[in-house]
Amino acid sequence: MKILIFISLALSFVFAEDLYYSVSIGNKDAGYIHARFTELDYKNKPARIIESWSVFNLQGNKYIIDEKTIISKSKNKVAAYLLEYQRNLATEQQQYLFSENSVNILSSSAKPPINIELPLNRGVTVVTNYFSLIPLFAKCEQFPLSFFVVEPQGINPNALSVPSTKMTIVPLGTRNIKILGKRHKTQVFQMVKENASKLTFWLSNDKKKILRVKQHQLNSTIIELNTEDVVYKKPSDALPKIRPFPFKSGQMYRYVTTVAGEKTGIIEFFVHFNEQKKLHEVTAIGNLVASGVSFTSKTQYNENLKPVHYQLQQKDVEGKSTIQANCNFKKSGVKAHFQKGTHIIDRLIPLDVEYVFLDNNSYHHFATFASQLPFSLTNEINVYIFHPRRLQLTKALFSPLKKLKGGTYVYQLKTPFYELKMWVDKEGYMVKYQQGNLVAHLQKKK
Repeated sequence: MKILIFISLALSFVFAEDLYYSVSIGNKDAGYIHARFTELDYKNKPARIIESWSVFNLQGNKYIIDEKTIISKSKNKVAAYLLEYQRNLATEQQQYLFSENSVNILSSSAKPPINIELPLNRGVTVVTNYFSLIPLFAKCEQFPLSFFVVEPQGINPNALSVPSTKMTIVPLGTRNIKILGKRHKTQVFQMVKENASKLTFWLSNDKKKILRVKQHQLNSTIIELNTEDVVYKKPSDALPKIRPFPFKSGQMYRYVTTVAGEKTGIIEFFVHFNEQKKLHEVTAIGNLVASGVSFTSKTQYNENLKPVHYQLQQKDVEGKSTIQANCNFKKSGVKAHFQKGTHIIDRLIPLDVEYVFLDNNSYHHFATFASQLPFSLTNEINVYIFHPRRLQLTKALFSPLKKLKGGTYVYQLKTPFYELKMWVDKEGYMVKYQQGNLVAHLQKKK
């Protein structure tokens, strides 16, 4: 995944609130939205931050929309908007920086990359998503108001200017509705815009939260406040724990890599089982001889060998840090931080599908996964791989190839980016790994 030079934020949190919404179209479950509201400093001035992660499954396609809207508290206007849009495995990224009369658009995922500034008409209102409308509803409590709005997603970078659209918000008064088994007194508003479906919003009585949104069309879309447990439905395990973790606590292990018989690297890792926290903690040190690159990492797995935390630091031949990664795995997804040089990205990535966690050159990750592969020649396994450097899910297929004398199984992994083979002995140890002409062999150290 190509990485944008993201906005640097001086963090100074005042509050943080997470809201979860289920999405249905024509009475059918279509996805969910996770929104987070915080306050912090942006360019040394107070700002409200609206982050949202939307996941939709429509007509066989999966859409993930990751948005961050930064609103200046002093001007009550959108100062910046970051968008990452993923359809299946194809990703687009844009960044919009707004001033009083212009917008700067950046995109490293576009071909060619975009870095352009366009003029804005004075007095227009920037609207990024449903949540960015909340400040406007307070202005329309007594009577309808019209605004000329600009939506970043509709801006054409090749145009000479940015068009605006007239939008009218009409107050419909107070209504009582029932959500999550509770009655809520709500303020209701209707939004009307040219060439767009009419929208009705139900807000909390203080007009600070959206409780429900209805998009009026043939198959109406309903977005409604829900709970985290309902929104993030736990997927079935693609690879449940079927045997004990073979790597013993308190023992050091080593993978030695070679290319055409020449030694190219060493990765040593030490396993410790934390009895109090019920965590497998794997600390690794790697050195790639040819490039001089080295890395240290720590991976934590729960008792069922599902990832809990991962941190990585990679250095060049001069000992300078070149890559850092930090991942915290939650029920809602993984909160990932990735830094390569001056490029920094922080994201929450929904993990609502069957997935495994694998990182480059971290053969102990592959070994952990391989330790639970079924000893069978008939079980193919379709999963998604979460890769902390690409910050996305990659579809993969694991296939058993053959059983060797002595009980060792050979498996193949195929992704759109690479293919590899793994040899797993009868105890569950990955004793050999091969990708192209690179081979890694397991050694146990006393």
